[in-house]
Amino acid sequence: MIDETRVFSKLIAFCIIGMAVFYAVMTTYQLASGAPPVHQWGPAYPIEAISFFLVVPALFIAATKYPQAKLPAFIVLYFGMIVTSVWFTEVYSPFTPIWSMYIVATYLYYGWKGFIGGSAALVVMVLWYVLGFAGDHKPSFELYAVLSVLVTTLTIVTSYLFAKIISISRDKNIKLRESQHLEQVRANQLDTLLNSIREPVLTVDSGNIIFQQNNAVQALFNVKASFVGQHIDEIVRIKGRDNTPKLVSQLIEETQFELTRDDLVLMSGTIERFIELQITKIKQVNGTADGGVVVQVRDITKQRTLEDEKDEFISVTSHELRTPIATIEGLLSNVEVLRKKKVDDARLDEAIGTARSQIVGLARVVNDISTISRAEKGEADAIKDVDFGKLLLDIQTKLKAEADSKSLVLRLEIPQDLPVVVTSYASLRTIIENFVRNGISFTREGGVTIKAGILEDGRIYCDVIDTGVGIADADKARIFDKFYRSEDFHTRETGGTGLGLYEAKILATKIDAYIQVVSEVGRGSVFRLTLPMKSIKYRPSIPVAPQPVENKQQLVTA
Repeated sequence: MIDETRVFSKLIAFCIIGMAVFYAVMTTYQLASGAPPVHQWGPAYPIEAISFFLVVPALFIAATKYPQAKLPAFIVLYFGMIVTSVWFTEVYSPFTPIWSMYIVATYLYYGWKGFIGGSAALVVMVLWYVLGFAGDHKPSFELYAVLSVLVTTLTIVTSYLFAKIISISRDKNIKLRESQHLEQVRANQLDTLLNSIREPVLTVDSGNIIFQQNNAVQALFNVKASFVGQHIDEIVRIKGRDNTPKLVSQLIEETQFELTRDDLVLMSGTIERFIELQITKIKQVNGTADGGVVVQVRDITKQRTLEDEKDEFISVTSHELRTPIATIEGLLSNVEVLRKKKVDDARLDEAIGTARSQIVGLARVVNDISTISRAEKGEADAIKDVDFGKLLLDIQTKLKAEADSKSLVLRLEIPQDLPVVVTSYASLRTIIENFVRNGISFTREGGVTIKAGILEDGRIYCDVIDTGVGIADADKARIFDKFYRSEDFHTRETGGTGLGLYEAKILATKIDAYIQVVSEVGRGSVFRLTLPMKSIKYRPSIPVAPQPVENKQQLVTA
């Protein structure tokens, strides 16, 4: 049993109405001309009129909305056809094969059961006519019966052939729909698989036209549009590390089965990214690799940057470690020679002291690297109450010798009621020490001032003010980058790994503090650390008297 469309139902209704009009015209003609019907039967008139003009059209129209009206419509149709055929025509006539249309229509709705029912209705009509009016058949009953059987058989066989053709076509349509459904399911599975891949994936046909892409492609190019139907070279524009333009289509031609290149740069607007391009040929059913390609684009900018940073790290640290190690080795060798020569202790003490200072510097570099590594991994330090005033005093005491060695003044200016803060002691101390050491390193004369206080909104700040060479505008945006060292001639002579300010930045992020910098070339710099409100614990700290201000030079303030 199948469900037909409204269009088909209306077509059947139109055919029935057409037949009704035909028989109505014949009836009108017979009555008007006085020619009697083939067999006179009074009830045939109302049966014909009611069936074909009212019941059958109404039921078939209703069947377009209500499927349960189909069976009554066919029953009334066949009953009307039987009565009309017996009344107006003969079995052995051109009108009998018309039954094949009704048998096929019944088959469409009810399958082979409908076919058998329609054929049975035809047989009933033939038996009624042949047996009921045996005396009227010419030239003889026997001959008419044989001809009727032939016509009926031909009609049923014709109907069967049409039904069989329709059945085969319907089965093929079903298989086709199943195949289309399976193809759609597989296409959906492929789309899901492609979209589950994080890297951008494009499938390209043999003409280098994109016919499929995943969602990651839009994320890579930061667009919402689809690139399907466009040439691969128009979308994926690449060049080599030597800035030589390249075409993906050329790489596709060079690919036999699979090709991977990690030395390419993707040009997307004004942004350039390092990429790894993987091209894989799609095999056809016959095994040949000419069914297009799959192009996978992997953004390796971060990886390449990390590798560059690693190379820079190895280069910088090896240089920074090599110098003190060589110095220590030379000093210890000198100590050994001096001991053998029994030189006085003063020269030995000087050599040992110099070696010790080099070891301290070496340990500082190793400690900075260790601190940065822990911070980048997200390892948290212990949180505790920190007496901020005492901390700053300890930093001044610890670094005073470094300032004195350069004839610089290290000052401390803090109020006596500086609050206690709740934060990581190690991180806070490292940040400020790095600021102070940075100021000492880049200051030739004058000094460095550690100044702390409370802002109007209640937050605590700490300024490290130096009278050094200052920072050029071109360098301000990069001074907190890892391993960055300015090429300015004012700072070129100063050593260092370029890790101090980077370390301060990531540690400030860990304790939710932030850093501000104000600097002017030739007039010095101010590095300000502002602690979050949540870290402040208001209770008086140990009274610390501010150091006298010996240098009244006006500096740029944060």
